[in-house]
Parts: sequence; structure tokens; C-alpha cells
Amino acid sequence: MENKFHGEFRRYGIRRRKSIIIALSVLSLIILTSSGVYSKIKIWSITMLACNALPRTDIEFTAAEQSLQGDSVMATKTHVEGYDGILDCIRTLKELIYGGRMFTNDDVISACQKFRHSKNLQSEFHDETVIPNIAHFLWFYEDQPLRFDQFISILSAYAVMKADKIMIHTDMEPIGKYWEILKETINTLEIVPLHLPQLCLFNNVHHRTDLARLQILLKYGGVYLDNDVIVVRSLEPLRHYDFVMGREIPLNPDFLNNGIIMASKNSQFLKLFYLGYKIYYGNCWSCDSMQYANALAIQFPDLIHVEERSFHQTDTLLTFEGHFPWWKEHYTVHTFARTYLNRARNKVEALDKVNPDSSVWESALKKLDNSFGEIARYVYEASKATLTINNITTSAKVKERTQNMG
Repeated sequence: MENKFHGEFRRYGIRRRKSIIIALSVLSLIILTSSGVYSKIKIWSITMLACNALPRTDIEFTAAEQSLQGDSVMATKTHVEGYDGILDCIRTLKELIYGGRMFTNDDVISACQKFRHSKNLQSEFHDETVIPNIAHFLWFYEDQPLRFDQFISILSAYAVMKADKIMIHTDMEPIGKYWEILKETINTLEIVPLHLPQLCLFNNVHHRTDLARLQILLKYGGVYLDNDVIVVRSLEPLRHYDFVMGREIPLNPDFLNNGIIMASKNSQFLKLFYLGYKIYYGNCWSCDSMQYANALAIQFPDLIHVEERSFHQTDTLLTFEGHFPWWKEHYTVHTFARTYLNRARNKVEALDKVNPDSSVWESALKKLDNSFGEIARYVYEASKATLTINNITTSAKVKERTQNMG
């Protein structure tokens, strides 16, 4: 099947940027080593210079800046007031995170101790829902078919979350038999063309998607989900908050994992989170996303609701090995399938190889003898009552498409 996004929404300038990166990197090393100060300069300082060597594209901070200034999120005890004070606080938090040392909650609080909250802050909980019931996914996997676990993830947003709309933000439409089934059966599915924002010369695609999800929520509001996140319980109780993230346990309890973000597009925490990317160094995997979000949550606890245990479970053995009832008490299950699939390939390959239009597929689904299998069967059963067609295994159109795709 020819992908209609291949021509119109293609990543651009990759080779030229790589040449520029190499040239600037070599030049920087020559200058630094010849001056004898190489060992004295922090790596993040070098990457900060490189990240600012070219202008960033598809990033616009003005609206969030003006909005925060109008909201007066922070006032100060001294003569520095308003938005300048907000930027000072963000900069201080970023420098603390990038400092490369362990720090405590007290360190974070003291980093912005000259600030205090305004009386005009939004309340933490609203009587009415303020987060739109929209599910957002990002897809930037060139010419890769949608895997079975990713199929279950999107299907859960439809069948369990019961999202009013499911938006796939991408520069190329997914491919594969499972994608064909989703298009056939989900009438709320929408493809939204998107170029990832250009953050830095180094062009880390994961950091660019970290920023893109915040841009999407600022525009639409709703629920961002990584495509290895499965919704297992209605999110409606959480949609009364302005902003929701979950703690990453047990691996990184001091991180707020950004694989699931729920936000009103007017959320002040969301704007502060987004503006953090004005100060970006590019050499740290989680500094600008999960660690910075946690630092903000410590500084502004009344602007965010943190789910302590019901979003992320980073021990993949609990998902893919044995049977554990913990998932039934969660809102979502973050499978972290990318880190496990090489080990678990024999457990899920039957679902990827067998055409889903056949009874063999359902038989293979029943043989997934682990918690992931339980979750997949739960989502599949929930989908039968709400799918556009009565049963995906009897759809002639799906059968024809999947057989042709092999």
C-alpha cells in the first residue's frame, strides 16, 4: 500500500544537518583541546552551544509565555515579578538537574525559594471534567508495521477509555494488518500530519517527541499515550484535574514518566513544562522530561495531580512473566514492550504472524499465558461490544486486506 504521507510529510535535511554536526563537533574539539581547557568544561555546556548553533524550527513559545504572564503563576517577594521571575525559576531548576549530582526535594524547593504562589492559581480538582476525552498517539516509525501490542494500546483507548476521538500524529501513516483493522473498525480515528519540532543539532528523535506531545496537548488538550501504554480502566475520574502524570516505579521513583500525560490545554503546569524547553542542552535522556516534570511537581504541587502507582510499572517481568493481579487496580499499564520484545518474541510472535481474521488468531491470543495476555484479552473482549462492526474476525474487507498483506 502506498503511503500518502511519504511525499508530503517527509523528514527533511537529515544529510545536510549531519554534515554540519560533524564539522562543528570536530572544530569544537580542536579549539578546546588546543586551548588546554577541555577537561575543565562540562559536557553539557558544549552541547548547549551546539544546540543553539542553528535556529529551532516548529517551536513557538510566545502563546505560553503570554498566557503564564497573564495568569501570574508566580509572584516574588522581591522586586522581580511576573514572567521574568518564572524564567529565572525554570533556569535554576534546569541547572540543578543538569548539574550531574544527586539532589533532594529540599534542594528543588530552595532553588526557587524567592518565589511564592499567586492567589489566582487554579484549583487542583474541578467539579466538572476539564481534560477533553481525546487520546493522542505519536507515530514516527518509518515503514514499520503496527505491532500487536501497539494495536492493543490504540484499541484500549477506544474500547476502555472510550475516547471521543483518537488522533494519530505522524508524518507517515502506519502500515500492517493491525492498522488496517483499526481503520476499518474505529470511526473516531483521525490522522493528523505532524513534523517533529527541531530542538538541536543532534536531533534526538525521542527528545523531539517529548516536546511534540506537549505541543499537542497545548493545542488540543486530552490524554497523550505512548504506543506501549494500555488503558485498563476509565480515566474519567482523573479528567477533573488540570494536569496528571504518574510516577515511574520501582525503577525511577523520582521520575514522572511522560508516557502518559493528561492535561487541559489551559493547564499552567503544562505551560511551565513546555517552557522548560527554552533551556535545552540535549545530552541527558530524561532531564528535560521526567526529571524536570518531577522538579516542577515538587515546586508547584497544587498545579498537578500525581498518580503514585496506577500508571507505570517498570518491572516488565510483572507484565510478561507469570500472572499478577496488580494490573486490575491500575488505570493504565505501561508495558515498556520495546525493552522486552527481544526476550518475549516467542510469546507474541504468533499474534503478529497469524491473520487476525481467522480463529487461529483468537486461539493464539488465548495461549498468551501471562499478565500481558490477560490484559490483551480484556481489551479485545471490551472492544467487541463497541466496535463499528460486530466482530472483526468476520469482516470481509478486513479479511481481504490482511490476506493480501500476508
